[in-house]
This record gives sequence, structure tokens and C-alpha cells, in this order.
Amino acid sequence: MTIRIPRLGRPNPEHDSPLRRALRSTRVKLALGGLVLVGVGAVATSAAWTDPAYFSTTVNSASVNLQGRLQGSTTWLAADTAGAAVPLGAITGMVPGGTQTKTIELWNSGTAPLALTWATAPTSIVDATCYSIAYSTLPTNLPGNPGTSTAASTTTATITITLLSTAPQTTCANQTASLAVTVQGTTF
Repeated sequence: MTIRIPRLGRPNPEHDSPLRRALRSTRVKLALGGLVLVGVGAVATSAAWTDPAYFSTTVNSASVNLQGRLQGSTTWLAADTAGAAVPLGAITGMVPGGTQTKTIELWNSGTAPLALTWATAPTSIVDATCYSIAYSTLPTNLPGNPGTSTAASTTTATITITLLSTAPQTTCANQTASLAVTVQGTTF
């Protein structure tokens, strides 16, 4: 008995039985599978050299620290609460039409630039018919400079209190009132 092994290649339509087609299909699948394994093996065993580059840092938030003092003072105060307010000095002897101006200095001793605004803007102390209060313009970009106050990180502002010339004596004379002013520094 002679066993004939079919040749790969072009099938002969005369001898192409279902068994031969199945054998040929299996051989083709095995051959392709072997090539895939050889390719995967070659990739898996190939030498790849790598060299990473790592980066690291620390993250710190900015500090916000607005300090103030009355012009002429040498001491900066944090004045973060009403109880720790910068003393403006007494305002006494006001007469109708008289004004007194208080000049304050502000220092951004934090690291973040601040936009300054008058957080309180009262229009009168005792009665709207007695006093008027005017505020100077504040900077909208005061750079920070921790450690040392510099011209760039400081500014001045004025608060002008006027006893109106039309102030009625019956309600405005011999009165005592308190004045609280707040400057707010906001990051942007």
C-alpha cells in the first residue's frame, strides 16, 4: 500500500475531497499559528533598553497677609479681627464744616498679589445729617513681599471725616460715636 502525501500548493479539483480540504486547512492554520508564536517569542525575547526621567516637586499655597498701621507709626499690625484693629487715633473737637483726615498704610506681606477694597463704607457715624466719610481709591493689584515692606508692596489710603456745615446742633453737638473701617485684601 502506498500512501501518497498531497503537495501543498494549488489543489487539483479532481482529487479535492472534503478530507483533503480539511487537512490542507489544518496545515495552513498550524503554519500560521507557528509563525505567530515565533513572532511573539521574538518580540518577548528582544532586548529593549529603557531610561526613565522622573520629576518631583512640592506644592505650596500662597500666603495672604494684609497688615496695616497709622501713617507715622513704625509697627505693622496684622489687625485680622475687629478686636486687633489698628488704632486711628482720636478725632476730637469737630465743628460744623470741619474735617479730619486719617492716613493709613497697608502692606501686603503675603506672597499672593491682592486687590484692595473698602469692606465697610459707612456714610455717617451718628446721623446722616451730622457726618460724611470719604475714602480714597485703593489699588487693585498690590504685589506681595513677605519679610520686608517695600514701595511696591505698600500703599497709603485716606479716610476723611467731615462734620457737615448743615449739621443740626440738637442732634450732632456733644456726640460720641465709634468708627470702624475695614480694608479687604482679596486674591485674584
